[in-house]
Amino acid sequence: MEWHKIKHEYVTTDTSYRKLAAKYGIRLPTLTERAKSEDWVNARIQYRNKTYTTSIEKSTQTDADRIAKHRKLADRVLDEMDKNVEGATLSELKQISGILKDLQSIKTDADLEEQSQRIANLRRQAGTVEPEIEDNAYVSAELFPDETPHS
Repeated sequence: MEWHKIKHEYVTTDTSYRKLAAKYGIRLPTLTERAKSEDWVNARIQYRNKTYTTSIEKSTQTDADRIAKHRKLADRVLDEMDKNVEGATLSELKQISGILKDLQSIKTDADLEEQSQRIANLRRQAGTVEPEIEDNAYVSAELFPDETPHS
């Protein structure tokens, strides 16, 4: 009998002892006794926790990289704009002002998304269900109660 294969299937899937016993032609009490003696339930819990933690770490790093990329781009644009402000016409200054507003919006949106992800991760870790969030006004109100959301 390939017990390591059966245990691996139990630990890494949502299958039950009963289904495994039927699939591998083993008596249920025999499988249950083996699983209990090797603590398959705890192995499954540890596997799921490790998988979940790894997934969160990868998602967090991906989000952090994206936010850092946005901020780096905003910094580069600001540096270029700073070089060109002197001697700019009124029309060019208005255009620069619009660009600055867009950059602030990017930064604010990135910050809100980062905070939203942190809240979602904390809720998952706490085992609570995350409500659906469909607009930035809700997120903004939750994260920054003293500020009014931007349009």
